[in-house]
Amino acid sequence: EYMDAGCSLPVPYTVVAVSDEMCRRLPLFTPDMSWASPDIPALAGTMCRMAEGRVPEDLPGKASAISERFGVRAVAARLKELLETPA
Repeated sequence: EYMDAGCSLPVPYTVVAVSDEMCRRLPLFTPDMSWASPDIPALAGTMCRMAEGRVPEDLPGKASAISERFGVRAVAARLKELLETPA
């Protein structure tokens, strides 16, 4: 919803089932759930490029704008507004 190639550095992934071990460790997870398992070599390469400062020039500004839009303050203000609105 809030991250794409315009404001982040996506890496390839595979959708996998949540493991039985994870379900035991975090009871909020159930075996019918899934999540994205990142391509570790691609992720490592992206992280190395970032550490070397090789990111698109406009990315930090775009990421900052998204962070503000979906950040704690913005979400808290919206939740407060929803809670105060009569049903």
